Amino acid sequence: MQKEFTKADLKDGMVIETRERGRYLVLGNIATRNSGYNRLSRYGDDLTEHSFHNKAYDIVRVFKVRNDCSSNLEGLLEDCNLEIIWDRKETKRMTAEAMRQKLEELTGEKIEVEPSREEMIGACYEFCNKRKCLSTCALRDSGTCTFRNYSDEQLKECYEKVMKDERKES
Repeated sequence: MQKEFTKADLKDGMVIETRERGRYLVLGNIATRNSGYNRLSRYGDDLTEHSFHNKAYDIVRVFKVRNDCSSNLEGLLEDCNLEIIWDRKETKRMTAEAMRQKLEELTGEKIEVEPSREEMIGACYEFCNKRKCLSTCALRDSGTCTFRNYSDEQLKECYEKVMKDERKES
């Protein structure tokens, strides 16, 4: 399989597959199938659809035709007739919890995820907004709610109070 593939690499007779699983035969400046076509001018060099900003039409695979089992256009687009020459590598998205679990699985060690400064600030602000700084607020003795100005140590102390208080309510 080719490492990088651009719009310029598309040739007549290749088959493209879009994110929504539509397959089209490339002919000139269009990609066609029995039920419609796409203009290749709608695509950027990275094979993503730019005209309507519709990710469903991004090209995710490119095939060459083997002509093994077809005598018509529809059959030409079937798996048995295609050999993949390019496959888009998507960025894997994971939550911090999923990453922690995967890392524990790979290393066999117990992992504890530390929140980022921004996550701690967000949790403290959210806590304060829910409480409206009532007299029962766990942060009342921490001073004002200017968490962005806190040192890392002050912020961590504040965050730990919020988490402890949130666990009490659960």
